[in-house]
Amino acid sequence: MPTFALTALARTLPAMLPPRNPFLLKALAAYQDENPAQAVEWCDWIAADSPEAAFADHLRGQALRALGQPDKAAEALVSAVKRTLGSGQDGDEVLAERVRDTAEALSDAGQDARALALLMDVLPQISASPLLASLWTQTACLAIPQQDWTSAEQAVARAMALAPQDQAVWTALGSLRLRRDDPVGALEAFDHALTLLPPSAAAHLQTALLAARGAALFDCGRYQQALDCYNHALPLVPDDAWLRMNRAAALLVQGDFAAGWHDLEFRWQVPSFQRRYRVPEAPLWDGCRHPDDTLLVCNEQAFGDALMMARCLPELARRFGGRVVVECHPPLQRLFATLPGVDEVFPHGGQAPEYQWHCPLMSLPRLLEITATTVPPAACLTPPPPTTRIPAGDGPAIGLSWGGRPQPRNRSVPFADLWATVRQATGAHPVRWVCLQADERRKEANGIDGLWMPPAPQDFADSAAVMAQLDWVISIDSAVLHLAGAIGTPCAALLLAGADWRYGLPVPAAACGSPWYPQMPLFRQPALDDWPGALAALGEWLRPVCARNDAGTLA
Repeated sequence: MPTFALTALARTLPAMLPPRNPFLLKALAAYQDENPAQAVEWCDWIAADSPEAAFADHLRGQALRALGQPDKAAEALVSAVKRTLGSGQDGDEVLAERVRDTAEALSDAGQDARALALLMDVLPQISASPLLASLWTQTACLAIPQQDWTSAEQAVARAMALAPQDQAVWTALGSLRLRRDDPVGALEAFDHALTLLPPSAAAHLQTALLAARGAALFDCGRYQQALDCYNHALPLVPDDAWLRMNRAAALLVQGDFAAGWHDLEFRWQVPSFQRRYRVPEAPLWDGCRHPDDTLLVCNEQAFGDALMMARCLPELARRFGGRVVVECHPPLQRLFATLPGVDEVFPHGGQAPEYQWHCPLMSLPRLLEITATTVPPAACLTPPPPTTRIPAGDGPAIGLSWGGRPQPRNRSVPFADLWATVRQATGAHPVRWVCLQADERRKEANGIDGLWMPPAPQDFADSAAVMAQLDWVISIDSAVLHLAGAIGTPCAALLLAGADWRYGLPVPAAACGSPWYPQMPLFRQPALDDWPGALAALGEWLRPVCARNDAGTLA
């Protein structure tokens, strides 16, 4: 039976369990005897308006957690906290422990937002408790993945003021800095946390800190050092899912695809992945032909990942030999219906047809045994006929995409800087510039003379229809870049210094270094945050490209 801290229960035992309350005595005895079901039954006998109700709710919640009923456990523990706040009789230490258990239970139930709200509401009401620093650290760890930066910064500051020598606080600070695009600051915090970690620290604590440090090194573009960090942590907890996922990127960026694909499979042991994506009802495809069966390709991760992996589906269909059904993001559905060998496409979360085998989308390279030298060609999707034509005129048609999602990393380049660079580089050469932004960042280009704004696309098929008319695309690392690759439109990439694994190790500016896009010129920041350096290299490359167009030899 899982065990949970009963310190708060034990501390309040003398005051809350007078001899006249045998039900609560029996409930506590049952729990301590590892009989949580019996404990819940005895707790149910406690009247809602009795002085013992908060104690009973807390005990009931812990027992329900032990029984694997996270939703019911969370509600019981929330009730315990409310009763404790209402009575004002139990003191800060009891309240702190009940809040801790309740926040943990809410997270177990997948209610992280509610756990964060509880902590932010109650913790300021606790003036003294040995748990206060750890509770503020717990608050920061909940706020960071929810991108609630105000709460995260407040929580880290409170925790640091209470426990400036606590490695967990410094680890939380590093995590916050990493998610706020400050990998150098994150690395400093993680390194300091390592100095505070006692040699006797549990293996999982050492592993978590080393994994976080490796992620900061990766984002700094120090790929080999990141891999060394992960390898140093691996013997401590060999099956740690987050460590293996992070190590996968460090292996893949260096071309070790076999080991990288293996480590990437650990993503399915991360609870957030399990909650977010379909749980298959059939076995994983065994790599054999099954002409009479149906295989479901399960959707996962972002638009760009799906577009990049679409190239694997025709080969999958050839090897499987039966019917192939693909689940995808709804905005990709119309475009994915053009994939050779795919029999049916349906939207993510929709009703799947009957199937006998499954394969997650990002598992295709491992199951197809793809190496750095056997990556299938990117171009595999067929754009629909255009409903909107790019304006006719002289010069090449070049599309621009400068913005993407700010998380997990902000890869966007300032539009004003990009526009100034391309206009200066092309000079007197005529160019038909086209906006490819599909989100609210389109507004940044409103009213720009010389930049054509097509109608806002409704899905990726609309974007592909416009993009297929272009001579070049210039894009940051985003779905636009992967869409260009998937339909065969030439594309130049603007990348962070610590770019994603799919672009390989750094190469000279304008060189082509990605096994996934071997014809794509890459313009990586020469140093962290150095977009001016990357844009300068882009301008140098673009000038002769437009000059060749004047000579009728655009390439």
